[in-house]
Amino acid sequence: EERNISSAWTGAILGSTHIGTMLGPIFLAGVLLTKFSTAALMSLSAFCLGVCTLLCSLLDLIHNLVAFKLLALLGRFLVGLIGGCVNATVFSSLVAIYPNKV
Repeated sequence: EERNISSAWTGAILGSTHIGTMLGPIFLAGVLLTKFSTAALMSLSAFCLGVCTLLCSLLDLIHNLVAFKLLALLGRFLVGLIGGCVNATVFSSLVAIYPNKV
């Protein structure tokens, strides 16, 4: 089924991923890295990233246009947020393993 989503909405949905990617390391990863080990946080982030990506792929089943737009914004934002946490966790691991090279 064709959804008539404007290019502005498409940009907003895709842009929410990048906003989440910027905010993830700043707010979420810093707090979580002080409470959990790097390996645990990396595993948890990878699992959550997979779940959020799967939920984004299931948006095709939503027929209400308003609900689709809002869930797409939220889902892509969460993918970016958790992806940012994965990036920060990997960087934290590299700093711990190679402190003089990073």
